Amino acid sequence: NLAVPWYEVSRKLGRPPVLSYASYALDNWRRLDPSRPIELDNVVLLQNFLGGLDEEWFVAVHIDIERKAGAAMAAILCAQEAVVENNADAVIIHLTALASAQEGMCSTLDRMPERCDPYIYYHRVRPF
Repeated sequence: NLAVPWYEVSRKLGRPPVLSYASYALDNWRRLDPSRPIELDNVVLLQNFLGGLDEEWFVAVHIDIERKAGAAMAAILCAQEAVVENNADAVIIHLTALASAQEGMCSTLDRMPERCDPYIYYHRVRPF
């Protein structure tokens, strides 16, 4: 029975006893070349379920989106500060940066079908 030890390990780590997005994606990758940036073709899974390209690409896309989301979050914070300071020019600059980050995130998501077949992913990987 795996339930009891799984629960105990989860409790000690302060994590839910389920496979979360953070565990499956955010904490489950490495750069192929540490000197290169975090990007689609430079990340690989540490542990996967089936070892297929569809699964690998699915997670790589999300890692790249998360990387680009950092710039979006920073732009939101800066825009909020600019609002408090009543600095309309800075608000526009930071909202433009936010839009640029979102466009980058969407561009990455649009690449999902390049190497991840929805049928394969849904029927082979998602059940886990």
